Amino acid sequence: GAIHLVQLNIDFSYHCPNLKAVLADKKLLKIFHFARFDVALLYHYLGVLVEPLYCTKIASKLTRNFTARHG
Repeated sequence: GAIHLVQLNIDFSYHCPNLKAVLADKKLLKIFHFARFDVALLYHYLGVLVEPLYCTKIASKLTRNFTARHG
């Protein structure tokens, strides 16, 4: 029931060790929609590789292959 939003700015002045620890924790599955974009930005800004992850957009494409729309 909780949603957290982190807005990154362009000066790369982040000190967020808790967020980085959660994103890099291999015991926690992180769920994204369009993970390719989000994971690339998180790596670029925070220098952390997010894993493991589950992408709902890819899951939709694999299971709903009768349409090109996967929003």
